[in-house]
Amino acid sequence: MEVQLHERKYPNGKVAFYLHYSVDGNRNRERLRLPLALKNSPVYRRYKMVAKTLQGERQKEIIEGTYGLRLSFDQNLSLEDLFSMFMEETRHKELKRKQAILKYLKAYNDLYNYRKSPLAISVDEVYCEGFRDHLLQSLSPETTRNYFAVFKRGLKYGRIKKLIPYNPADQIRVHGSNRMLTRDILTADELKLLFGAHCEEEQVKWAFLFSCNTGITLPELKDIKWSDLRSGLVHYSRHKNKRRVAVPLNPNSVYIIQKLKETNRKDPGPFHSLPSAFLFNKALGNWIRDHGIQKHITAYCARHTFGTLQANNGVNQKIIAANMGHSSTKYTDIYINHVDEAKVRAVNFGDFTNDLEKSL
Repeated sequence: MEVQLHERKYPNGKVAFYLHYSVDGNRNRERLRLPLALKNSPVYRRYKMVAKTLQGERQKEIIEGTYGLRLSFDQNLSLEDLFSMFMEETRHKELKRKQAILKYLKAYNDLYNYRKSPLAISVDEVYCEGFRDHLLQSLSPETTRNYFAVFKRGLKYGRIKKLIPYNPADQIRVHGSNRMLTRDILTADELKLLFGAHCEEEQVKWAFLFSCNTGITLPELKDIKWSDLRSGLVHYSRHKNKRRVAVPLNPNSVYIIQKLKETNRKDPGPFHSLPSAFLFNKALGNWIRDHGIQKHITAYCARHTFGTLQANNGVNQKIIAANMGHSSTKYTDIYINHVDEAKVRAVNFGDFTNDLEKSL
């Protein structure tokens, strides 16, 4: 028998979706666990598409004789349980970010008494929008955007595993940011100063300056082998997206590599013996402050310095994206925006109008 999709309209104008079908002579009326939606609203149309997908899946199960063998949505499964499963199965990717999201999820669920609510009932668009706003209360819009993207992937995992009927966060966005650069960066003059400045930790100095000229992060630097430096390029893999990137070596980078060949030739690569991130940033901070630069500079600031200096030189966004290993030019906006902000600051060198009014 054909599976039929039916709607039930409530007095408040909202609609629920049902499937009607028969199996082995038994008639079934299945309420789909989709949130109620106002008739003919955009949300209603989206839910109806999901309902039609579920209708097709149920029809296929009946035809193939697999109905009753499928996993039903677990009434006792919570969102925290789902996210823990997601973390365990994808443990090698973004583990620290997932651990942070789970911490925020627990805090949010405790705050609004969601913890014991079944996943398929309690987690809808309203829940996801509330969680997004909860993140925004304690995190920057940029960090919230990154965290929420991983949160959405966790829900997508639940949909693929048929633990939830659809991804309620799929159409939710994080707004409120122009993707401005929040970390300190170094100017070309400051880099020139540091090139000639003494540093107690020479390997920290040259690794940081090489990063400023190539955009390669500290963990990626440690993976570079001597064979990756060829034909005037440095070849490496971005840890974040696994893309292979080739960055041209400018004269500063060539000088650094030649310098390191004198001392690190026996190592597998020029930056193989770098210290941990904590020790690296400690030595870097001391070196920066010793030479009069009053900025909070860490190893990752080198990558943003590389991107911003390219934007300052008027480099095309596609070229910046290629040099940075970005998958899209949208990620280069922060460097362009930073340059625009600097232009505004550059012309605001004093307000003389008050003195002018007094003299009139």
